[in-house]
Formats: sequence, C-alpha cells, structure tokens
Amino acid sequence: MKLPFYTIETAAAKLGLSVSGVKHHIYNVGDLAADFKIGRNLCFTEETLVAFLARKRGPGRPKSVKKGGEK
Repeated sequence: MKLPFYTIETAAAKLGLSVSGVKHHIYNVGDLAADFKIGRNLCFTEETLVAFLARKRGPGRPKSVKKGGEK
C-alpha cells in the first residue's frame, strides 16, 4: 500500500472541493474512483488525486449549442 492516503474528507481539502462535491464526482459523474477501502471509508492515493486535478475541467455548466445557427 502506498502512503500517504487520503479519506474523502482529506481528499476534499486537497482538491479544493466540498465532501459532497467529492462524492458527486465518485458516484454521479464517475471521474474519480477510490483506490481502496478501509472498513467503510474510501481511500485515495496522491497519484489518483493529482491525476484527477490534471483532467478536471473548469467550473460551470458547458454552454448549450443551438441548432440551425440561432443565437
């Protein structure tokens, strides 16, 4: 096992997200996955969090594209 590892709470602090935001990326978006579990706690390695930050896109919802060249 690689150390250090991060729980959801410590991962949220490192990523600059709320705990619910981290859970959203795990369970709804699916772009963040835990490396292992200790009991019921999801744990992440440093490499996983760095990779997530590298591919994370900017804030906000993507702009919608209208059909037929409408503005």
